[in-house]
Formats: sequence, C-alpha cells, structure tokens
Amino acid sequence: MFKDFGKPMSVVLALAVLATTACSSDKTTDPGIPRNALMVNVVANTSLTAWLTEATTTFNAAARKTSANKSVFVKIQFAEVGQTIADHAKESGFADMWIPDNEAWITLMSERGSTSFGTDCVSVARSPLIVAMWRPLAESLGWPTRKLGWLDISSLTSDEAAWHYYSGGQYGRTLRFAHAHPGLSGSGASTLLAVMQAAKQSPVPLTTEEIKSPIVQASLNAFEGGVAVFGASPNQLAQTMRQRGIQYLGAAAMYENNVLDVSAGNPEIVPIYPFEGTFFATHPACINTTISVDQREASKLFRDFLLEVETLRLAEKHALRPATGTAKLDPPLDTRQPAISFSAPAASAIQTVQSSWKTARKPMHLVLVMDTSGSMKGGKIDGLKRAAKQFVTQMNDNDYLTLLPFNAYPIPAVTTFGRVADTRTQALDEIDALQATGGTALYDAISAAAKGIAAVTSKQRSNLIVVLSDGLDANSTLHFGPTLISKVTDNDTSLYTIAYGADADDSTLTALSTQSNGAFYKGGEADIAAIYQGASVCDTRQLHIAHLLTQYFIHPC
Repeated sequence: MFKDFGKPMSVVLALAVLATTACSSDKTTDPGIPRNALMVNVVANTSLTAWLTEATTTFNAAARKTSANKSVFVKIQFAEVGQTIADHAKESGFADMWIPDNEAWITLMSERGSTSFGTDCVSVARSPLIVAMWRPLAESLGWPTRKLGWLDISSLTSDEAAWHYYSGGQYGRTLRFAHAHPGLSGSGASTLLAVMQAAKQSPVPLTTEEIKSPIVQASLNAFEGGVAVFGASPNQLAQTMRQRGIQYLGAAAMYENNVLDVSAGNPEIVPIYPFEGTFFATHPACINTTISVDQREASKLFRDFLLEVETLRLAEKHALRPATGTAKLDPPLDTRQPAISFSAPAASAIQTVQSSWKTARKPMHLVLVMDTSGSMKGGKIDGLKRAAKQFVTQMNDNDYLTLLPFNAYPIPAVTTFGRVADTRTQALDEIDALQATGGTALYDAISAAAKGIAAVTSKQRSNLIVVLSDGLDANSTLHFGPTLISKVTDNDTSLYTIAYGADADDSTLTALSTQSNGAFYKGGEADIAAIYQGASVCDTRQLHIAHLLTQYFIHPC
C-alpha cells in the first residue's frame, strides 16, 4: 500500500493522488489520469522537487505505454531520506521507486528491514553539498579570491573577535549558520561527515573508529556548538535564508541546486565550495524489486525518461548536474568546483555520525511560557497541560527547563533552570496543578522569561522560549516593540509561539516569533497535543514540533 505521507516533513505535490494502491491498475475517475493506467508511485528527495515536479508533468502528458499497451501515470511525493526510513523501514511496498540522496541510505533502509530497493539503482542527477552565503558576507571574508572551508565556518560561528574583524560587527556577534537535521536529512548527515573529513584532512571516507576519535569528535563538537538553528531540509533552509534575511541566517549547508532557487535578489546568495572537499548527492533512482513485472516495466519507463536528453536539459535548468559528464551552469554556480570530491560515505558512518550528533549539540535552556488565564478554562487548559507534559517527557536529560505560567502577571514556578534529568518529575507535577484564572499579561511573561535566561546564560547552552497562548494581551505593563524584542534576543535566544483558540492574535504572535529568531505555529483547542506529536496543522511542511524545539529546528508555518 502506498502510504499517505501526511507525516512529518513530507511535501506532497498537488498532482499526487493519495491513498491509492501501488501494485495494479487504478480505475480512478480523475479526468487527468488515463483509465486503467499503471500507477508508478515515486518517493524522492526534496532537493529534486523543482525538477521532478516539472518532469513528472511532462511524462504524464506524453501518455507513454508499456509493451502491453498500458498507459503509465506517475504520482510523486517528496520526503527527506531519514524521515522516509523512519516511517517506512519495514514496509517493502511504500513506493515503486525511491530516489534518496545517495545509495548509503538504501543500505540503511535494508538494515532497518526493507531490502526491496538495493539491486536496481541508477543515478539520475548529481549535486555537490555546498555552503550558501550572502554575497556581502562572503566578500567580507575575502571570497572569491580567498577559498573558504568547513573549518572556517566552524571558527566564525564561535569566535566573536574573528567575526567582528571580517564583518565589521554589522551582522551580529557571530556568523549565524544552519544545516539540516542529520537524523532526518541526507544533507545534514553529509555536512557533519564533511566537517569530520576536513578535520582529518582526508578525502577518504572515515571509518567508524576514526569518527569516534578524540580529534574528530572535538571538531564536531566545536562545529555543532556554533550552529544557530537546524532545518528540516536543504530546500527549507534556502527559502528561510531568503525570507528571513541576512541578520537571521548568514550561511547554511545545502545542495548546489538549492542555491539557484533563492540566489537572485538583493543581496545575492552565492555558493561556497569548501576547499577541503565535499560530498555529492548522486540521487539513485531505485526500483522496488518486489513489485510486479508490469509495474517494474512502468517504473523503468519513467526512469529512462529522466535520463533522456531533454529531461537532463530540464535538470540542468534547475542547476542539477548529469550523472555522467558535465553541465553548463551559470554563475555564481561553478562546475569546476568542488576541487576535491569525497567518496560516498558508508551506511555505518552515517549511523555513527547521527549518534555522535546527539551528544555534540549544545544543551538547551528552555523556558516554557504557559498561558493560564481565565480564557483557557476547560478543554484549552487540559490540552495545554497534556502537551506541556509530553514536551517535558521528550526533552533530553542534559537540557535545562524553566516553567513560567502566567495570567495577569508571571507566576514563578518551582522548576527554574533545572536540569531535566533532575527536575522532570517535579515539572510534570507542577504542570498537572495548573489552573486557568485571571487576565493575560503576555508581554510581561515574555520579559520575565528573557530576564531569567539572562541571569544564567552561557555560551555552552542554547536559549529558547516557547509561548503557548490563546488570547490578546490585556494586563502587561510592557508593550510589544523593539525594547521587548531586544530583551529576548540579547542572549541569542529564539522565541517560538504556539497560538490556539479563535481569539488568538495570530499577527502579533507571528511578529513576536519572527522578530526573535523563532517561528509561529497555529494550534487549536483539540489539536495542541497532536502538534507536539507531529500532526502539524501546517498545510505542507509538517514536522515533529517536539523535535523542532528540542533540536532547534526552524520551521515557520
């Protein structure tokens, strides 16, 4: 059965018709689909979205047929490889074709229980992993004359003096850098492996033992300690850079073709090809070996189409390089780069680096600001309490937690800057005891949260404020403006807001979060707990919000 990827991180094309069978003719009434057509269900890496969306439309319009004169119709969905494996590791029939970043993920899928994609794979496009950076920032660092690398990025994210020397202090205290989540995204895992190989000064894939070595682990820890935020996918990082601007995110790791989508504009975003070397996404199109002979033939027809000259020209238009040969890409993309290409990583290396990352990221201090005003009575406060308890339960033991309920004024809680492993039970009891009464002093509560963070802030921790509120501010002595935002962001804190209830001031809560390096989420009285569990109400880019907050994702709805 072809699963509905209405799950975390899945992006579903409008042309995809969901909840249909993958193994036989589909007698659909959709006028755009030929009657009795063979359906080919494809799951592809999100970085191929622009190309494959257009290519699939062209293929379907051509009404190609198998040797048995059956029409073939392709339905395609896009998801990051880690999430695909997490959702479908033991399901051999979730797709007829899978196109991940590289074949290491096919091996990982096999090791998790699904061995259907390992023997019939053909690369359809290539794209190197690069660092996207705003042109003014790159030029202040001496680019393009001076070559920049992974370890340069690591230094500039943590060394305030060095960053001020190059940037003149006009873009924040340090370089704000991001990469995709290494447990969910192929580009995220490759970024960490590239940093490790740069530290080892070797283009040869690192062994598990080398990854665990002190010098490599120290380089990983230093690199991750400077990461400002993590993204759900390289596509999302590219869009976030362009939408949020140079102050929010100065640079991000992504694939070369992602840069093309957002490079144009003022200022321009340019690709930095790390001089130490980098990985290529090879995008193998792997056909499921357990499907019927007819279905395999139909799948191969589509894969062959992707390798036809005109389709490869379309790929080139979307800044993808062919699997063999060279492409003609316009500046600032450079097909002479990268100078050094790393060999594809082993599946075991990916698994090891994913485990290492969990301990490499900085601990977080979270202040959970919870609206307990009178308008929260009934289902709302019950939902908030369930969601907050789920969130506290999922936090890492070495993170720190502060609870800050508020109504007409902030209400100090017992759990204040407590290590989660030591205070989890106490925090859960406090949340259970919350009652809804009084007015709403949202801005005063946010100010109190920022003050609490300032009292204990450390470069060895990340700071995060999460606000759950349902109504308008009616009782604060402070007002929403630059002073409040400055209080929040002074210690490099990010603020996320989750609004629910028909009376929520979505525009204000959105402005609060976006001006404070965070994001806004729309919840509801009944679905706030579901949001925490991953059933996001965002129309497209759904994501586990618990992971978003505990792992510092950026994911604005």
